[in-house]
Amino acid sequence: MTEYHSIKCSISEAKRLLGKIPKSVFWDVDVEVLSPERDSYFIVRRIMNRAIGSVELFEIIDQIYSIDLIEKVALNSRQIRGNETIKDIANRYNLNPRDFKQWIDLADPVISKSDSSETD
Repeated sequence: MTEYHSIKCSISEAKRLLGKIPKSVFWDVDVEVLSPERDSYFIVRRIMNRAIGSVELFEIIDQIYSIDLIEKVALNSRQIRGNETIKDIANRYNLNPRDFKQWIDLADPVISKSDSSETD
């Protein structure tokens, strides 16, 4: 069953705001058929993945969705990847980057340790 989430503005205003998003963000989807309520997770996740360096894209989702929903999507998505992306999102929403599903702790000795079994 699809989970619907309430939005902070009218549906027509949300659709108008989504129309401002560059087509490259939703390259594989017709934005006109997206429902701001029904597709909220998809919309927030996609914008977060593509919004690095674009305050305007974050401002759009901030105008449409509650901070609680945005934080929930950010912290529970396995599609938000890359420490730089995660740091930007964490800084914007005052979250701990280590709480994100795809955060890679580069200080972890298992990750940063080189494989000494390789031969030349």
